[in-house]
Amino acid sequence: MLDGVKGVVIRNSPVLQPPGTLNQLHSMNGNRTFRIGVLGSGKGSNFVAIAEACAAGSIPAEVALVLSDVADAGILDRARERNIAVRFVAPGKFRTKLDEESERAFIQGLRDASVDLVVLAGFMRVLRASFSALSREES
Repeated sequence: MLDGVKGVVIRNSPVLQPPGTLNQLHSMNGNRTFRIGVLGSGKGSNFVAIAEACAAGSIPAEVALVLSDVADAGILDRARERNIAVRFVAPGKFRTKLDEESERAFIQGLRDASVDLVVLAGFMRVLRASFSALSREES
């Protein structure tokens, strides 16, 4: 179901090894619903699989935010159809990576949405080490 998911960053949690350990999400976050942030650049087929699994209870979490570096990416439409918050962040001047300002905007969006897990679902940019700092933050 989640074959297309490219990677994750986990904040204050042990690294998950998909797909068998997704049930750990309940115990990682106490009574609060586990929140997922999705980064994508394309049509959103990976995101749809994640969102549907969350809605069906197969993944005990909710998608809190979808961020994209492509203004007209299908993933944003798919998220809007499901009443999930979306945000386009212009990627900056580079073709293969985010510039520093854009990366800060992505990180701030994820922080503002209080996400516990970041899923790179067809996200087509290289992320720098500063992005992985989310995994080391204290609650």
